[in-house]
Amino acid sequence: MSANDSITVSFDEIFGATPDDISMEKLNLFLEEVIENMFQQSNRAPYELVRVVERGRIRWITAEDAAAIIGDKEDAENKTLKQSIQNALRGDSVILDREIRVLFLLANGSLKQYREHNLIPLPEIKRTEPQLIRIGRQIHYQLNELRGIEQRILEVRRKNPILDQFEQKMGMLLNLQKEGRMDEATPLAIELASLKKKYILISRVLSTEINQSYRCRMEIQYLKKSVLSWQRYLFAQREGVLQNQLQTLRKSVENIKFLLTKESGSQKEKYQSELNEKEDHVQKNEMELASVQKEQAILEKQEKETDCIINHIRETLEGPEETSAAEKKPEAKADVKEEPAETKESSRPQPRRMITIERQEQRNN
Repeated sequence: MSANDSITVSFDEIFGATPDDISMEKLNLFLEEVIENMFQQSNRAPYELVRVVERGRIRWITAEDAAAIIGDKEDAENKTLKQSIQNALRGDSVILDREIRVLFLLANGSLKQYREHNLIPLPEIKRTEPQLIRIGRQIHYQLNELRGIEQRILEVRRKNPILDQFEQKMGMLLNLQKEGRMDEATPLAIELASLKKKYILISRVLSTEINQSYRCRMEIQYLKKSVLSWQRYLFAQREGVLQNQLQTLRKSVENIKFLLTKESGSQKEKYQSELNEKEDHVQKNEMELASVQKEQAILEKQEKETDCIINHIRETLEGPEETSAAEKKPEAKADVKEEPAETKESSRPQPRRMITIERQEQRNN
């Protein structure tokens, strides 16, 4: 399957037909319906493909295409990271809202599927479910906080047009100076000097709100990392189950092949039918195993990118020197404005042979 044959669902398709304040439950039902329709049209099974959430869309691609994403060169990664940082720090909050809600719903959907079909051990279901419930509440809280902050920023700008005027004229001044057009730049510089004091006073009020917006956006990135971690954890549990099943299936295949050499007639036909069924099951499990392994690698890569975004926002708020000092004080506590307590290390998943979900870094405000 080529890249053009991949299955893609854009966020616009998911959210375009729904109100902005739609509940997680209703959005989840709508998302499931959209995905089911897409796979029916493609005549492919989800276990055959690798799921990737990127740039405002959900894509299902082949394991080969996923390997190419995982192995992207450093230059391409840096370019993508720079854009991701800008989007997280100053981008449209609607995009951040949609991305984290989609990621959360997909993780919740994996949990629901695994629970309903007994695809991973029940203790792992019970370990993960309360954590996703907690994260869902925090996501709802932080998104509401960000909407309120950005509404206040818009209101300050609306009541004080001098902010936009000053910034536009400052941009014009810099361009004129760069082009050496000093005759035009001089009167503009004088005009800006007369407006500067008022602009600075109003900017201080706006600066407080902008910093609050950055902090809220940083909290959303922490939550995004948690969602990615728990999704990766679920895939790791599924990987373990598949590996055990494949080991058993391959032994059965070998046993049946041996019996085929000893039988004839109707009994041989029976064994041949069993062999075909087992080999088909092996093939399906191998395809799903390859998919969950690739998805884990992609999620791990996205977690590292999210860490870089968090560090950049922290530096923007505190400056590199303060950030460096903060990172040397692991005893510092995060000031998270949310009722549910932060997940303690003891409640984090600690699988025997899979992934240890990383503890959220303690932040120093």
